[in-house]
Amino acid sequence: MNILLHNVAVPGIILNILLLYLIKRFSAKGLGAYKYLLSIFAVYDIYLTIMHAIIDLGAVVTEHFYGVVSYNHLDTSAFAPTPVRSVLSPSNQITRRTC
Repeated sequence: MNILLHNVAVPGIILNILLLYLIKRFSAKGLGAYKYLLSIFAVYDIYLTIMHAIIDLGAVVTEHFYGVVSYNHLDTSAFAPTPVRSVLSPSNQITRRTC
């Protein structure tokens, strides 16, 4: 895993947990439902940080195509019983091949 990812993921998780504590402990009554919205954002950010660290995403951008790829190969047999990969053909059309 990339060292930069560790440098961002670990503080991101710690600071969001700290934010959840501060919301729970020190939020004023005047915030109302806004404190719940902040809590949802913090929990979702923790989730996304963990998933990004596990999946290790990268972007693929060309003139007619954009997508997201994973640099590590997780077991995807639950999602696709036959491994399938998408490739760009010479005419820049996406074709699907069975491996």
